[in-house]
Amino acid sequence: MTAIYENEHEAALHGGAIEALAREMQRSTDEVRTIYEGMYRALRTQAHVTDFLPVLVARHAREALRRSSSR
Repeated sequence: MTAIYENEHEAALHGGAIEALAREMQRSTDEVRTIYEGMYRALRTQAHVTDFLPVLVARHAREALRRSSSR
């Protein structure tokens, strides 16, 4: 994991979301991680409550992956 997460627990939480999204979208973990972490960086600066951040980031990353596959 990269140093963008606050601690190991947060890194594991997001890592699990990345792996699940990669399986769901049938994409490589590295590809999903790049998109997911970009979305995470953008959304976490705006988040007042971070409890649901993995869900929101995954939704935005999923949409971006779908758009990229439909090109």
